[in-house]
Amino acid sequence: MKKINLIIIFFIFFINNLVIAEDKFIGKWISEETNSVFEIKFQENQYKMYILYSGRFFKTYENTIDSVFEKKGTSYKGYTVVVSDNYDEFNSKAKFKIKKGKLIVTVKDKYPNNNKKFKFISTYRKFTDSDKYLSGEVLFGVKIGDKINNYKTISNFNLGNNKIGYIPAITIEAPKKIDDFGTYVVRVNEDTNQIFAIRGYLKSNSSNQSYGKCMNGIDPYRNYVLDKYSDKFLVADYNALITKKDKIGSKDKIYTYTDHFKFYDKNYREIYSFYAGCFEGDLGQYVGYMGITHKDLYNLDFRKKLDDTNNNKKAF
Repeated sequence: MKKINLIIIFFIFFINNLVIAEDKFIGKWISEETNSVFEIKFQENQYKMYILYSGRFFKTYENTIDSVFEKKGTSYKGYTVVVSDNYDEFNSKAKFKIKKGKLIVTVKDKYPNNNKKFKFISTYRKFTDSDKYLSGEVLFGVKIGDKINNYKTISNFNLGNNKIGYIPAITIEAPKKIDDFGTYVVRVNEDTNQIFAIRGYLKSNSSNQSYGKCMNGIDPYRNYVLDKYSDKFLVADYNALITKKDKIGSKDKIYTYTDHFKFYDKNYREIYSFYAGCFEGDLGQYVGYMGITHKDLYNLDFRKKLDDTNNNKKAF
């Protein structure tokens, strides 16, 4: 009798493990929209989807649950974490399914702050050994998303002026300097210490530099933008109207006067802005620089500073 019981227990254990081993949900997945990486595990009779790496914010996570779902009737339902346009996070109802080897997550809910309905679909493919975590772009040897303590800093720096006020930044020793540039500056998220903007200022900048002299120094680097980035992003003028007819590699939205660019991914999501031009300083001089800014990291920093300002306001 004991022998029969052991056989039954072993058979149940074997079947359960076989089901889990063949479960199509379990494993690592990568988002086709953001390149974020997740892992689904079956725990406590539920599927739990952990975020391992955010391709949107270049950040790794440990034991952080993004979604939870289980089988209900003939479908799989649960919740997933949604990041709103102003970077608030909240749980939303979602449906999960496997279709043609891909994980499809359909989210349909209301925003908690205004009850406005929304719906979107996220698609994930299996994360393979050949896949790598997405890194930020590199300029002057400095990488977007890197921690500031990975670089030798020199001093605090004000990117603002009398017209626009104080904008905090840090001057650094750039690992890969370019002869035409003398000062290298980064902006850093105070919460995460991540670099979200990189700039290099022309050596020729002075208190009386003319527009013509400034443009002579910076103009060659407008072509640098296209040479380096047009194969990876849809590069367009900052104010250009983008449609689904525009594709990565196209230069139709770049104009002869363009000095301020936006970089879009294949889903037409704005990822970076880039500047290679001259602007008028508060003394009437012209200042030339080349720089790149990551949109999401910049907005995240701006939102944090705005929240801090609002929290520090005195009540009357």
